[in-house]
Amino acid sequence: DVPKLLEGNRPLDSEIDVDLYIPGCPPHAAFIFEGLMALLRGREPKIGRHNVCFNCTRTMVKTEVGTIRRPFEGQDDPEICFLSQGCLCFGSVTLDRCMAPCMQVGVPCFSCCGPSEAIILEPQKDVRTEIAERMAHLTRIPKEAIVAEIEHNAKTHFAYAMASPVFRQKPTFLLKKWVREETSKGAQA
Repeated sequence: DVPKLLEGNRPLDSEIDVDLYIPGCPPHAAFIFEGLMALLRGREPKIGRHNVCFNCTRTMVKTEVGTIRRPFEGQDDPEICFLSQGCLCFGSVTLDRCMAPCMQVGVPCFSCCGPSEAIILEPQKDVRTEIAERMAHLTRIPKEAIVAEIEHNAKTHFAYAMASPVFRQKPTFLLKKWVREETSKGAQA
């Protein structure tokens, strides 16, 4: 009697009416409280529209880093931006609904709260190219290598936002293609 699994995931609002959107995994308690108060008082919630970097205390600096580093590889400098250290961090393209706790404890942003307004509203903007351009400006890592790394680990980097129609409608977002390519590479190895 178990229903058949769906071909893909769909956003909640494709199935039911949603009164209020509070992204996050989980949403920060302050935003939940503000959202509930707004609903009870019949007003718009006072939740900021900036990206995660807004609350991050790390500083972006130009470095001589030449290779991409995964978060678990080596020691990071708690004062310096992850991108400057060659570590992928999606805080600059992620909507702040968390108040940046991960970066404060040495974990880069994985975009739990979904894309920032700039990514949502501008059709030519894409998460991977925005991150690649920023990181390439801050390090000696070529933009193409950064894009390739994001595509190679697409399932990890887009785990929280894959169901979003925002991404599916972007002409530059080819998640299914990237996953297919990586799966076929693994099968050939």
